[in-house]
Amino acid sequence: MLMPKVLQPSEAQTQGAICSLLELLELPYSVTDAARVWSRNGKVVRSKVRRGWPDISMVLPDGRAAFLECKSHIGRLTADQLVMIQQLRDSGAFVAVVRSLDDAIFELNGWLPQGSRPRQIFDRLHYQRN
Repeated sequence: MLMPKVLQPSEAQTQGAICSLLELLELPYSVTDAARVWSRNGKVVRSKVRRGWPDISMVLPDGRAAFLECKSHIGRLTADQLVMIQQLRDSGAFVAVVRSLDDAIFELNGWLPQGSRPRQIFDRLHYQRN
């Protein structure tokens, strides 16, 4: 008997779901777009995004920086990403590699300070989900 194929969300779908959650939590964030960039004459030029910079950058309510690197269920970190993640962590930032919305929820649960508005929203959302 053939087993049905389990569809895994793409990296873009996971990233979109995480951004929707960050909107609900009212957290300021930005998505890094490291897509190819073309010059006016049609040649591919290097993006202005630093190599290895995480996909999602945010500021937590207490002012700390936090970053999420989104990967598909089979995606791997590049050497540049490994170096950047370590540099950000060494600077005191929170950084996580996530492969699903659940992974991001797990990380945010540990990062959001008690009593903050995003924490209160998160707790209500999480309670309703269970």
